[in-house]
Amino acid sequence: MSSFWLEFDHNGQTQNASFNSQSVTIGRDRGSDFILDHPTVSRQHALIVEEGGGNYRLVVLSRGGLTAVDGQPVSGEVSLWDGAMLTLGKHSVRFRAPDATARAPQAPAAAQQAPGPQSGGFGAT
Repeated sequence: MSSFWLEFDHNGQTQNASFNSQSVTIGRDRGSDFILDHPTVSRQHALIVEEGGGNYRLVVLSRGGLTAVDGQPVSGEVSLWDGAMLTLGKHSVRFRAPDATARAPQAPAAAQQAPGPQSGGFGAT
């Protein structure tokens, strides 16, 4: 079983919460492993699951609260990678797992720009 941690800001200081279990519940509920006490966080908001071999998944449990990974809204399940920024309601936490095998998705290639107006066409003077 691997370990991972969540980095978060608390009163201007970066804090870490370490976990050595195969699943960690995140939510407003006092029974959660990682509690985020804010109305924008559901009582049972999400679950991080360590699947072995450096594979981690975020399972979204909430139907109403905002959940995003690196700014991309998610629902259902998504793979996690070391350094992924999780948005849970109004809170942001960074997922850290140096043994994670997944990598951050590549940004799409920049769209090619359409050619600008050319001289000599209709209406040219």
